[in-house]
Amino acid sequence: MEPRQNAIWVRVGGRWFPGHIQCWFTHRGRWACWLSYQADPAHPTVAAVWGLFAYEPAAIVSRAVHPTPPES
Repeated sequence: MEPRQNAIWVRVGGRWFPGHIQCWFTHRGRWACWLSYQADPAHPTVAAVWGLFAYEPAAIVSRAVHPTPPES
């Protein structure tokens, strides 16, 4: 399923990174998403990290709702 708002913040290792969700689907009875995130926002030309993430509301949030990273 295509995302309605694909610009997100994703929390990895206790830090927030800007990212984009490519698609949503169910995996083993849970929501999951295929996404990419910019591991080094200071260097946006560096390739993004891609991965499959289980949806956790505290770790994946919309950038439309949160223009800046949520408080850790």
